Amino acid sequence: MLGTQLVGGPHFQLWYVSDMDDVSALQASGNVWIIPLSGQVHTDGGSVGKGECIVVSDKAQITFSSDATALFAF
Repeated sequence: MLGTQLVGGPHFQLWYVSDMDDVSALQASGNVWIIPLSGQVHTDGGSVGKGECIVVSDKAQITFSSDATALFAF
């Protein structure tokens, strides 16, 4: 399963993701902006929750809490 693509423009993509299968299936390149909508998202750079944002490289380790959903832009 893959998340839902909300924007597929020439300059960036925006995806709604709801579980770790979605994250591992995304073909991101470069930096990834992660905006949690619920729960917690943990990365090499720290943890963020609803209303926060973090930018990581596409090679960062990303994990979701069990109740997390997020927007991914790259």
